[in-house]
Amino acid sequence: MIISDEHRYVFVEQPHTACTAIRAELLELYGGRPILKKHATYAEFLRVATPAQKRYFVFSGIRNPLDERVSMFFKYRTDHKRKYSKGEQSRSLSERQRDEFAYVTAEQADFGTYLRRFYRRPYDNDTLIYHKRMDAIIRFENVQEDLSRVLERLGLEQVRPLPVVNQTSERGEYLDYYPKAIRPHAARIFGPFMQKWGYPMPDAWIGIRVPRSAIVSFRVLGVCRYIYRRYIHLGRLDVEERTSNPFIQALTAIGRPIERSLIRLLGW
Repeated sequence: MIISDEHRYVFVEQPHTACTAIRAELLELYGGRPILKKHATYAEFLRVATPAQKRYFVFSGIRNPLDERVSMFFKYRTDHKRKYSKGEQSRSLSERQRDEFAYVTAEQADFGTYLRRFYRRPYDNDTLIYHKRMDAIIRFENVQEDLSRVLERLGLEQVRPLPVVNQTSERGEYLDYYPKAIRPHAARIFGPFMQKWGYPMPDAWIGIRVPRSAIVSFRVLGVCRYIYRRYIHLGRLDVEERTSNPFIQALTAIGRPIERSLIRLLGW
């Protein structure tokens, strides 16, 4: 997360939305400084912000999940920057990410097999925590123009176009990884999220509709996921708090098995 007291903004970094490139630009050129951990949520920020900081201009990113999942699959397949083979050494990896990486690499699974195995409930992510209340959302698909508009609203002159960093290699066009056989499943999993954030189904997916049951499931799970991420998720505690506080250590030891069960139940 990046904050600027000079320009009165907060940037909430949502994974896989060009946040690494935007972060670097804000730090180097637009008076930003890091606060909390990289992918902290806005809810976490509000717990530590001053009354004045709570009134800052807030923006974040979003990405079409059809594209985002293909990108993530190729990060696993190529062990992007050797991040995933570090396993337990990388504190930034969730248990699910470790499981997905192990499966993709061990089984040499194709994208369709990976998708069916790990995505069985309607998809959602941390955008459900306060994104609707933010002042601006930068779409990955329109990142250059959207970032320019954000800077303009902040009264800042853009110094240069946003550089491309942390790009996933060897993947090609994401729609190529959705043959006809996998499209109904993808529509059921990703369709409700896409509808919520204004992403249309691909033009070539003729006759593919989002099932009503998936929309209902998405809404019910959304309430449960919000409660989990907002109040239960142990990862919201900072590293020092988890390692130095005996009560928190005991709570973490007891809560981890329960949390894993919740994650599986909620499809995260």
